[in-house]
Amino acid sequence: MLTDLRLGFRTLARNPGFAFAAILSIGLAIGANAAIFSLADGFVLRPLPVPRASEVHTVSTRVERGHFTPFSGLSYPEYQDFSGGNRSFQSVAAFHPVTVGFAKDAQGQAQLRTSLAVSANFFEAMGVTPQLGRGFNRGEGQAPGRDALVLLSHQAWMTDFSGDASVVGRQVRLNGRDFEIIGVTPESFVGMDLHFRPSLFFPVTMERALGLSAVEPLTDREQRLYIVKGRLRPGVSRAAASSEAEAIFRGLQSSHPATNRNVDGAVRTELQSRVDDDPLTPNVMAILGLLALIVLAVACGNVANLISSRASARVREAAMRLSLGAGRWRLTRELMAETSVLALLGGVVGVAVAATAVRLFPQIDVPGDMPVTTVVELDQRVLWLTLAVATVSALLCGLGPALLAARTDVVSALKRLDGGRRRLWGRKTLVSVQIAGSLILLMAGTQLSRGLSSALDVDRGYQVDNRITMRMDPALAGYDPERTVQFYRTLLERTRTVGGVRSATLSSWVPMADGWRSQPFAPDGFQLPAGQDGATVLYNVVGDAFFSTLGVPMVAGRAFLPTDRADAPLVAVVNQMFAQRYLGDRPVGRRITLGALGGRSVEIVGVSVTGKNISVLEPPLAFMYLPFAQHPQSRMTLTADVAGNAAAMSGLLRGVISGIDPEIPVYGVRTLRDIFEQRSVKVVNLIRSILAFVGVLGLTLALLGLYALVAYQVSRRTREIGIRMAIGAGQRQVLLMVLKQAAGMAAIGIAVGLSVGLAIAPALTIIGNRPAYDSVLFTVAPVAMLLTTILAAGIPARRASRIDPQRALRHE
Repeated sequence: MLTDLRLGFRTLARNPGFAFAAILSIGLAIGANAAIFSLADGFVLRPLPVPRASEVHTVSTRVERGHFTPFSGLSYPEYQDFSGGNRSFQSVAAFHPVTVGFAKDAQGQAQLRTSLAVSANFFEAMGVTPQLGRGFNRGEGQAPGRDALVLLSHQAWMTDFSGDASVVGRQVRLNGRDFEIIGVTPESFVGMDLHFRPSLFFPVTMERALGLSAVEPLTDREQRLYIVKGRLRPGVSRAAASSEAEAIFRGLQSSHPATNRNVDGAVRTELQSRVDDDPLTPNVMAILGLLALIVLAVACGNVANLISSRASARVREAAMRLSLGAGRWRLTRELMAETSVLALLGGVVGVAVAATAVRLFPQIDVPGDMPVTTVVELDQRVLWLTLAVATVSALLCGLGPALLAARTDVVSALKRLDGGRRRLWGRKTLVSVQIAGSLILLMAGTQLSRGLSSALDVDRGYQVDNRITMRMDPALAGYDPERTVQFYRTLLERTRTVGGVRSATLSSWVPMADGWRSQPFAPDGFQLPAGQDGATVLYNVVGDAFFSTLGVPMVAGRAFLPTDRADAPLVAVVNQMFAQRYLGDRPVGRRITLGALGGRSVEIVGVSVTGKNISVLEPPLAFMYLPFAQHPQSRMTLTADVAGNAAAMSGLLRGVISGIDPEIPVYGVRTLRDIFEQRSVKVVNLIRSILAFVGVLGLTLALLGLYALVAYQVSRRTREIGIRMAIGAGQRQVLLMVLKQAAGMAAIGIAVGLSVGLAIAPALTIIGNRPAYDSVLFTVAPVAMLLTTILAAGIPARRASRIDPQRALRHE
């Protein structure tokens, strides 16, 4: 085999033009696939950073079907019931992402830190051994408020303590309370989410003591905040575990009907969980991956055509070797080794292309309490994928031409009765397929890109210019609920008096930022599906001037007023989608019940437009607003509408907060424009750039393939063309003859590509609001492709029309 590879290297070295074209073609295609896989890996596919990650499954509840968030977490009592009642898992652990105020000592200024509140068995269940110190011992993390223990992440250990090995046993403060550091997690363990990387880990039993919850999460069955994961026992399938989960939750429906009626259990893989929780991202990645595979197929067809052309030219060499006793398998093996060298070198080029592309991918930061960053990088898994793609490419490119060369008829070849022309139909078919693939890429990419552009142009339902936001949580400074409400009242009064501030408001989160929440509710008088007592809606707790400050239009009723106080009747504002789905033609004045059965009833006093709250690519979603005065929260966002540069006002507004209480940390200071750009424009432009690159690459490879085949045909028909010209054919006739053949191949490919494009068009409407069948696109794209292919064939056609008949007649 090594001998064959060395021979392949020497053969390619003697034909540098052919080698360069083939390696570049396959390298660009492999690079595109590796880069898109890296992107999908960073957003969806990367496994959890725990040992034997494939064994870890997610236990979820499902309260409703057919709405935005069908799956939810578990309440802590439900987690305890499931943990003690199941037989499918070795162990299950619960955790909940939170943010806390962290200080290295009592005198230090508290800084916001992302954290995980975890069950006591979390590290043992996930198979994570602390790099330093220990995890939680048996008996710890069981009683509320008793074990003030914390583990640091490796990054927090290095950042805050400079990697000091004596950190174990030291006291730090979380939300003003002393905690003992008992360990440091390994560097490889960055958390249980692709994007959120916690700095601290402490027992869930300390949440209430830290003021992170208004209720006791250990006993409240309605607060389904906890993510539950565990390892299946050997031999237990996911389906069997899911059936057991359903049985356990059916039992809870009987024993706890007030809180568990219609609450089902489910067991999902990590990938299923990610797809269910964010279906749009996997769909986008799947489309990009499919387009990249089409590029790879076009490149393989290109290289196969180049190899076939060389194999035909070397047919006498193959025949002579066969006549001298060389075996057909030996000849096939040598040709495959040559193709393998091309594929491997193409893989090296592909890695370089992918590495360059990954560096060019912008870092996507999602604003929120817990900053979300998507890391796109080349790792060992991507390199293995590149090797696999290169190997498959070698088979696709070289196996067919190698087998055909090995089947050469010795007598005909030695008599120079070349049968290559009879085999041109295969190469013509490849070119037609390449053109079809390129047209599919062109139409799909254009359709998706236009859909993305239209998504950015759609009215988002709020204004982003001249608005600045900043996040704060008085609980981090030890405020109780009453002091918190007073702090925010004073903050709004002082902010509205600052020069340049036109209006100011509060909200639990702002559009496009991370941190959205959902609220169970039951609309009065609305007939829900059989067996369903309520639905779930996204909601936001906002101040009285929220709609005017963010420029959210009202279409019916009124916005919140200062008179909507805690002692006033409960009210809510919903968007048009909510009103249409649940409230009928006259939504204002209707009532809904919040929470589980027996919850509070609120009156709908207004209807706002249906805007974009999570992403510009989201479909129209039902949404609800609740007044802050009636639903006070500790962690809120201040948004100010200012005259002039919003970012320049940050110092003045920070001064207002500091003037009230300098101990309250302020974080997440960003303009609404910046949040929108990061969450929407940046992501959209990234996808559009990838689509453009893939489309141009596919078109270039297809045109190169057409050019190579037409040039090869011209070289093979030099003598024939000379004879035609000798008996009277003119340059125009020869030019048209060659172009006609190229147009025929292009027409077949365009017909196939157009048919496939029409078939897949409805699937491309998942992005934006473009119609599935765009008459302009489906007319212009095929015509442009036909003209481009004829232009690509024009150079060899012109060369054919200028052949000297006398030289052509002497051509061998």
